[in-house]
Amino acid sequence: MKKIAFLAAAAVAAFATPAMAQDAAQPTVYIAASGGYHDLGIGDELTAIGITNPEDGGFIYGAKAGVDIPVGDGGVTLGLEGNYHFGSDAIDADYGVATKLGYKIGGGMVFVKGGYQWVDLDVDQLTGGLLTEAAFKAAGQSTVVDDYLVGVGGQFDVGNNAMLSVGLDTVSFDTVRGTVGLGFKF
Repeated sequence: MKKIAFLAAAAVAAFATPAMAQDAAQPTVYIAASGGYHDLGIGDELTAIGITNPEDGGFIYGAKAGVDIPVGDGGVTLGLEGNYHFGSDAIDADYGVATKLGYKIGGGMVFVKGGYQWVDLDVDQLTGGLLTEAAFKAAGQSTVVDDYLVGVGGQFDVGNNAMLSVGLDTVSFDTVRGTVGLGFKF
């Protein structure tokens, strides 16, 4: 529950931006459906506790929302983005918040981002039913992978108010997550 409250507070902070001068570029607020694949990269750790051929990744599908604020007239933007995805296979849920530093190019933007991400594991799927959640924890494993997130991506205009997004990021350089999304800008 604390995680959801943190994400809600981050979203409120993102939308509570100060008013800008009328001739300045305005912030872009967006919401998007997104999906992809997250490879957790923990197969070696699972093999060490007796799980053979672990499936340590899964498809994710959910939503993201954020705001991109222009900084000056040079095309640079600063942004804040929150995401929540349901998962399949080894992943129950995948959620977090990140700041973005972007650069507008034509009808889109490329960016780097950094933040914090949580991944709730489905122990039954992850271990092929060999371990219960209690046994998994007793073996020194956590049912939540959480750490800093870094990544790169792009957002591309599709019409006046729609956008296509792509992203590639990692949690603590241990996982790899690729996502695509389709959303609306306000």
